[in-house]
Amino acid sequence: MKRSELKAEYRKTLEYYRRTVWEHVKGVRIVGIQLGVANLAWCRFCKAQDEWLNSLPIAERDEARRQELDRDALRPRPLEKDEKDTPELLATLASSRLGTRKPRSFRQAVEEGHGLLQEARDYLKSLPGPRSALNASLSVFAEGSITFDEVTASSAEPGRIALLAPVQAARNRGRLTSRALKLALEREAKHMSAHSQQQIRQALKNKRISGKLLEEIRWRRFQRHL
Repeated sequence: MKRSELKAEYRKTLEYYRRTVWEHVKGVRIVGIQLGVANLAWCRFCKAQDEWLNSLPIAERDEARRQELDRDALRPRPLEKDEKDTPELLATLASSRLGTRKPRSFRQAVEEGHGLLQEARDYLKSLPGPRSALNASLSVFAEGSITFDEVTASSAEPGRIALLAPVQAARNRGRLTSRALKLALEREAKHMSAHSQQQIRQALKNKRISGKLLEEIRWRRFQRHL
């Protein structure tokens, strides 16, 4: 590719990351599937940036790098274990988020409080450590599979990354329907390799899709509708 084409590709991947990921997770720590898709999109734009910068003469490269955004500042922040977070603190915060419904008895109040504390303990145990959070989420997302229900549900939750956003945001209150997901996959299959077409046929049959393939389809749809 020519240098100008590499730069245009980098700018497009940056816009893809900003609009489909960063706008939804800025200042927020994420985990699981959300972190997986965010990091694959971030890696995509970093790779495109490196290819463009490496195409420049050495004398221009450092200056161009200084003028570009700090990509590490845009990197998704994983939700991970922190010694300052205690089950008691999380249970208290969860209780305040759930509302102030008055329990019918003292025993019910104790049982509900105990349940929240146990849930908080289990949640903290499930969180990865600082060094493994990113790798674990990338591995699960890229190598594992996501159900169609998870894909459609993600577009209906405010403040979360849509795993595959609808093209027409005004339709269905911005939600991706099961029918729209099926049509999107069938449409993309026509423009992909024979191997990817086979993967999509399998996904449609099992109602599950690999994270890596899903991110590729996100990117392809963004390019066409940018």
